[in-house]
Amino acid sequence: MSVNNEYTGDSIKVLKGLEAVKAAKELEQNFEEIVKIALKILDKKAPSNKEYVINIQNDGRNVTCTALMDTGNNLCDPFSGYPVIMVDKSIFTQLFNEEKIRLIPVSTVNGDSLIRAFRPEKITVKNLSTNKVYIGESNTSLDEYKAILNINLEGEIHNE
Repeated sequence: MSVNNEYTGDSIKVLKGLEAVKAAKELEQNFEEIVKIALKILDKKAPSNKEYVINIQNDGRNVTCTALMDTGNNLCDPFSGYPVIMVDKSIFTQLFNEEKIRLIPVSTVNGDSLIRAFRPEKITVKNLSTNKVYIGESNTSLDEYKAILNINLEGEIHNE
């Protein structure tokens, strides 16, 4: 029996076409899985700039203001290792006690400097209540937010 080469050639083309379609579908499915995994990774590592309400207590004074969790604020006191929460000058002047001021070195894109800071009696942000922080005075106005939370506090503040 002889086989018609014209049909055999067409059959091979069809089979190769079907294989290509199948391979393309597998590639598309793999790509979708890769995208899903990448999005999960990015979601976990995405900047977590979130808004919070913070209450700061010091020397019988109590101030509540809006704060931003800023991934760029990882400033810590070099001696204790405690995170520094930056606050607007207006908040700082309401709370600080001149006798308890500490100078903390800061390095920014504008250079090195010292900021005034104090350790409060207590801060409260959502479920976190601690005095293991420093409150630092911002040299610039913070406008919309009156405090910039330290990213090192993020793991201790649980969103409900």
